[in-house]
Amino acid sequence: MYLALPHLQVQQANALSTQWMISLCPVMAAVLMSHALGRALKVQPSGVAIIHHDAYLRAESFGDDRHPHQFRASTYIDGDDYSSHSKDPTLSLQPTATMDLEWSLVLRFDEDLPERALRKVHTFLQRGRLAGGLIVDYRDPVLGYSLKGRSGGDRSNWGVIDRVVGGGHILADRSSLLTGKGPHTRIDRLLALAGNDPDPEASGAQPFSGWLTPAVLGYALTSSVESRANVRNDLPHAYCEPMVGLVEYIGLRTLQEHPDLNPEDLFWRYSWPHEAAFMLDQDVDLPELQSNPSQ
Repeated sequence: MYLALPHLQVQQANALSTQWMISLCPVMAAVLMSHALGRALKVQPSGVAIIHHDAYLRAESFGDDRHPHQFRASTYIDGDDYSSHSKDPTLSLQPTATMDLEWSLVLRFDEDLPERALRKVHTFLQRGRLAGGLIVDYRDPVLGYSLKGRSGGDRSNWGVIDRVVGGGHILADRSSLLTGKGPHTRIDRLLALAGNDPDPEASGAQPFSGWLTPAVLGYALTSSVESRANVRNDLPHAYCEPMVGLVEYIGLRTLQEHPDLNPEDLFWRYSWPHEAAFMLDQDVDLPELQSNPSQ
């Protein structure tokens, strides 16, 4: 069974995915939000398909440069807000980058959900956040047994994507493009592919004409998991570093250009393939599409 959350409009979501990368593609946040919804429904989805409609970085443009907005309070609360390096009452400045986002999510469940579950979905979305951004609007969620396709004129028989999502770009893992031979690092290939490098042979990147963007697709633990002070809900805690992969935006109406690619294969799922690595992957197993976010 599928649960479609169509056209989630999110304001001021976090776009600073790592300390060195601004990304408008918070795949990890969407998967973890779906996990939180599964906790509210008391049944976890087995995968999440992500469909992009729009994204806008909150920034000012000066020529070719874009400067993210810095949102700061106009009054001081207490001494903790002051910069420790200034004698005058000066607010410390933290790097921030935010975005507005419109995405649709389709959650796949291995068991049926009753129609009354939609009430809990509405309650969750009215209070929920995606990548720290507030969900300010959305279309009515729907349940269905098919993902895509139109059967007759009765829309209730259509797949959930055609019924309530419409157009957009579905997100596919293309991290396998970061692998290759030669002296170039995976970072070289990542930057070249995501930046439309004019000389891919020099950078070591494979020629590719799709719409690609970097995204956090995993976390590698850099410390042991243990109890620490000031941790939310007193849960065991570990420090980690993000693992960045490549994501392609594939138009829903152009999937026929990928004859070996089925939308059913483009559901993201999480796992612990190693005790020190938490990662996202998909069911795609074709050599040219094989997901490998650890690379």
